[in-house]
Amino acid sequence: MNKEQLYPQSIEKLYEKIEFIIENEQNQEKVLQLTNWVDWFKSQKYDFKYVCNDNEFLKIYFNDDKYSLQVWKHNDDIDSIEFNLLSNYYSEYDNELTEIIE
Repeated sequence: MNKEQLYPQSIEKLYEKIEFIIENEQNQEKVLQLTNWVDWFKSQKYDFKYVCNDNEFLKIYFNDDKYSLQVWKHNDDIDSIEFNLLSNYYSEYDNELTEIIE
């Protein structure tokens, strides 16, 4: 994967990354979780307006029935979460930009 694939800054690039992982993943449980996340996200009909800064990228989160679309910050040493953009649960990473869908 190249840098643009590893650190997607648009929802379209994020979908490309997810598709790549699904096509190459051997763990069927992970494939199912990724597919469930995509289904959840598409069902929200979320109007994606956020524009990532140069060092930011989009990442998905899933754990059981908890899903979110997150913004992460990429640095040379470490990547770290900035906040949730869309979530179906309350989290310490929520901020004024977070839309919580229950």
